[in-house]
Amino acid sequence: MNYQDVQRSLLRLHQWRATYNGDELGRGIDQYKPSEAYHYAEAYALWGIGYLTLFQLTREPLFLDLAEKAAEWLQKHPSPKYQHYSWGLPWEWETWEAPKELSYLITTVFAGRLFLALYRVTHKKHLLKIAQDIACWIEKENGGESTPDGRYFYYANFDGLRLPIINTTSAAGGFFALLYEVTQEEHYYRVCRETVRWTLRQQTTCGTWRYSPQTWLEDNVHTAFTLEGLWQAHLCCQEREWLSPLKKGTLAYWRFFFSENGYGQERKRGNFRDLAKMPFRRWVKDMSIKLKLLPNDIPETRLHGYGSALRALALASYAEPHWLKKAWRIYLHVENHLAMDDGSYAFRERESVAYIRHQAHFFAGLSFLARRLQEAKCSIP
Repeated sequence: MNYQDVQRSLLRLHQWRATYNGDELGRGIDQYKPSEAYHYAEAYALWGIGYLTLFQLTREPLFLDLAEKAAEWLQKHPSPKYQHYSWGLPWEWETWEAPKELSYLITTVFAGRLFLALYRVTHKKHLLKIAQDIACWIEKENGGESTPDGRYFYYANFDGLRLPIINTTSAAGGFFALLYEVTQEEHYYRVCRETVRWTLRQQTTCGTWRYSPQTWLEDNVHTAFTLEGLWQAHLCCQEREWLSPLKKGTLAYWRFFFSENGYGQERKRGNFRDLAKMPFRRWVKDMSIKLKLLPNDIPETRLHGYGSALRALALASYAEPHWLKKAWRIYLHVENHLAMDDGSYAFRERESVAYIRHQAHFFAGLSFLARRLQEAKCSIP
């Protein structure tokens, strides 16, 4: 394993992005809007995180400048609907009749991570103030519920979307942990503890997490979001009681979503105990796949699933270094099967299209892996 290999992949993807959209880092087409390019706050945040990490690896001023440009775009384009900084999608979500001014928890958390990371590097106080303002939006304007199991935050504060989504609450918990680590303000620590407590209570007996307590679905990318938030919280707060379920969850994530060669599938296959939870026809099909009576029809995970896996496993490797080897296998699989000639990566192996948010997720994931390999001074074949 060599961080320089990953760094070369980062530089190729950077060159693709520079050619693709120039100074408009987060502008491009998307899985859900493939025919028209938009500016995606989520993409700006993730490109920014990747560029900041690439700057730390190379000390090349260009990459710090690009990270700051991503943050500047976010600072200039928050949702006008709220008093505090927050972001959402650039278009109306027709399924929920949600206006484009609506902000979403996960998008806003990604942005918050960028502002905090930039503050750690540059020590510019306005960046920390924006991150703290984002925390105010999460608590006051997005909101959530306190329960006997802990606290969760809404997916979005809008009719039909005030839902207890596990991965977004976990991501928010990790963000509050980062705020606590930077500021040492006890309030952030308490919010983190309550959201982590709620998230861990949602863990299934086999170690995984559903998309929400109200569904049977256990999918790759959102399990990675959950683990990323939890590992970030643990690394900041060092709560020993969180470590055992986190180790169990990471092991289950690898076991149920990945092959040993690094190939990832979109969702977890059902098992015999899931009969009461899943649609009956889907359960029968999954059991037939399990018994090898039918071929596996569960699709490959999307590119952002691989990128999120790299981030989650890179964080997990601080506690259990062997996860770096698994992350390396994912990297090699993507390089061998999804890398395209122009430096970008395919959505899936048979879907050779470059969506801007997916490229950003993978860029950030590559940067996490490169940093951990450099820190560990890895030379393991």
